[in-house]
Amino acid sequence: MKPSPLMLPALLPLLLPSPAGALVASPKQLQRLHQQPPVVHHTSLLRHAVASRSHAGSAATAATAAGAFREDPVNLSSVFVRSTSDNSTCLQLSATDALAFLPCAEQDCAPSPNASGYCQRWDFGDGQYLKSIRTDNIQLCVQAQTELLVDMCTVDSQLQMWSFNSSTGQLVSQLYPEQCLARSSGDVVELQNCSANVSAQMFFLGSSLENTSDDLDTAALLQNATDDLAAALDLAAAAWQEVDAALGGVADECQAQVSTLAARAASRSAESSNLLALREQNLGTAAGLQASLDHITTQEAEAQSSYDSTVAQRAAEATAYSETSTANAKEKEILSEVLEKLQEKAAVLTAGSSIASTTSPTEVAGGQRYIFLRTSGYEYPEACVDNRGVVVLDVDTNATAPVQAQWDTGFTYWVKYEDLRTVKISNSGTNLDHIIGTFAGMLEAVSADEYSDSQDHAKKDEQLLHLVTSYKETLQHIDATYETKNAARATAAATAAAAAEEVQLLTNISTEEVKLQAAFHGLCGYGESASSSGSGGEVSAARARGQVLISELQTKTEETLLTLSSLAGSKDSAAGSLLQLLPGRFAQPQPGGAGRGPQLAAAARRPAPSAAA
Repeated sequence: MKPSPLMLPALLPLLLPSPAGALVASPKQLQRLHQQPPVVHHTSLLRHAVASRSHAGSAATAATAAGAFREDPVNLSSVFVRSTSDNSTCLQLSATDALAFLPCAEQDCAPSPNASGYCQRWDFGDGQYLKSIRTDNIQLCVQAQTELLVDMCTVDSQLQMWSFNSSTGQLVSQLYPEQCLARSSGDVVELQNCSANVSAQMFFLGSSLENTSDDLDTAALLQNATDDLAAALDLAAAAWQEVDAALGGVADECQAQVSTLAARAASRSAESSNLLALREQNLGTAAGLQASLDHITTQEAEAQSSYDSTVAQRAAEATAYSETSTANAKEKEILSEVLEKLQEKAAVLTAGSSIASTTSPTEVAGGQRYIFLRTSGYEYPEACVDNRGVVVLDVDTNATAPVQAQWDTGFTYWVKYEDLRTVKISNSGTNLDHIIGTFAGMLEAVSADEYSDSQDHAKKDEQLLHLVTSYKETLQHIDATYETKNAARATAAATAAAAAEEVQLLTNISTEEVKLQAAFHGLCGYGESASSSGSGGEVSAARARGQVLISELQTKTEETLLTLSSLAGSKDSAAGSLLQLLPGRFAQPQPGGAGRGPQLAAAARRPAPSAAA
């Protein structure tokens, strides 16, 4: 898989192994190593070399190095825990149940107050509990608790369980695997992180004080140290080649990303131009539709005003007709009652006389008064009373009974000409005939007015209703037109707004991608154009710096091997032999990370570890 530019922060630490590895971790550490005198206390140097062994070689060399921190064989039931930093200071339990590092000495380990109570011997026979052999009634154990580092031994207490790493000389808490027993400044006993200060955590377990660092198998330790150093060089060469290849992949990916960014920028530019044109087009459409909507609103207001006015006029006409009709009906009722009374009175006064002539009209008109007297065989209902005055309401010459007559009672019916008689005043009449005639004329006039008003109102109401319907249809058409155009205007406005938002979004993306392009330029030297040179940037600087660090590592390794050679007393020792293998070990890697330098496997050069180890 090709490395991504985002992998660089994770790849850069690979330029140098972790603090647990065998390589110098930074230029300042290289400088400190370079400033160390060439001759140092050889036991401390060798044990530090073994403790700093790389993870790849530690499994193969742990058994061989075990003798550096523990007698082989050793009676772990009564041992001194001696600090390797000076080989003259041991872990001691005092009479006050306190721990400290004091000059190593044989003590009686008798409990106080009868004796000193001091004791430097410990029972680690079970490989777990570090128990003082002081002859108290209770036995005290070292435990991983800062406030109380020694307490009464408790069975199955993980707080008091320890593991001794024979390859590093560290006493590691089983409950807290990251915590180790350490000798800090002032010979104080404390718990430390196992990777913090390894030299203060390295101890030698021995059953007597006769063994010193000078008695150790120096030749074996030198062989182990040179093997570890060779393994470390192998790891450094392989790691550098892998990192350099990965950084080359990052540079390639940078160029690909810059090309992609350029293509996307061109595509966004064209899309933004199209969107801006679309926005302007829809803004114009929306403006035109809005002007049309304003005109429609004016038309609607005028039509609504005409509609309201016509409806109000029709209602006023209906009210006026209703009032007139009511008044006419009331007047007719009164006149009919008076006329009926007068006729009754006249009938009494002129008993036996008739006011109907024997002549039937051949032509009548609305409003004329006649006497109804059925003489034809036409069938009439009982309400058509004979010898009663009637008023002509309407004429239909095409009908069988062409005359619509209305009796004084208000009853109307279509009658024939031959059933009507003209009014004749009897010679035996009284002065009431004149009065009856007057009231009959008044009744005929009211009836005629009522008929005329009815006809006029019906005609005018029909006209007003037509206008109302016309205005209503106009309003409905205007409303439908408004809704259609308003929807189109809203669509155009929304399209314009969406186009503007999308243009802004594309602008924001372009702004951020310009920053990203600048970041690529800073990372790999690309960014100003797809074909820009990648000679600059952090990746190129990291590759150059890595090559410098590898060269410095080779130089410091050569100096260290010279020191090991001087400790062995001859440059022909194992260290001297290894030194001859160094030239060309860190040749400049080929492009793309292809090829690796010769690998020196520590396990191949070492004797196989024994089963006892």
